[in-house]
Amino acid sequence: VPWVDICIIALVSWTTAFVNMAVAVAIGVLASALRFAWQASCNMSAKESGFGTRLKNRYIRVQGPLFFGSSTTFGKLCGPSDQDREVAAKIRARMAARWKKKANSDSSSSSSSIQPTTSPVPFKTGRETVIDFLESQVWDHAAIMAIETLAQEYHDLGVKLRLRHLSPDCREELLESSDIDGLSTELDVDSSSDPNYLVGEDPKTKI
Repeated sequence: VPWVDICIIALVSWTTAFVNMAVAVAIGVLASALRFAWQASCNMSAKESGFGTRLKNRYIRVQGPLFFGSSTTFGKLCGPSDQDREVAAKIRARMAARWKKKANSDSSSSSSSIQPTTSPVPFKTGRETVIDFLESQVWDHAAIMAIETLAQEYHDLGVKLRLRHLSPDCREELLESSDIDGLSTELDVDSSSDPNYLVGEDPKTKI
């Protein structure tokens, strides 16, 4: 018997003996739900490979369900790479140097003396990341928000993000309940291989 189950049984038994049955049932249900979320988050993984010129682009295939319990793991597995951040930092530095040079060369204008480097300026690095959900499934709204957060991170770094093999309902949820449409993110559509499920429906035993 797994040690987690032993702990849940012991906790429910103690609560039944010293409190009451109703509280024990509630605690048992809550503990079992937390156990399920923890196990599901541990089941998420990702396979990564490079493609394109000098392998500067990334292809990530997500494996396992994406929901509130695995959203943090998803962010760590599929987040921008160190190379993405380094390239973005170099481009920002060059942009800041150009702004400074322009301000110094036109110091007679009061508006040009203000350096607009404190607010993010849209730019592109020429890098691209593809996240493939063929072996995954988006379960709830927390997963939608996790995808949007990831898309915002890539957008801020000037990296193009492409999302593949999302269900039609998932794509619709992303466009309706998030700002992903205004980011440098593309939702690939392939009717021959895209899965067909509803966000929030009972997860299938096999994805």
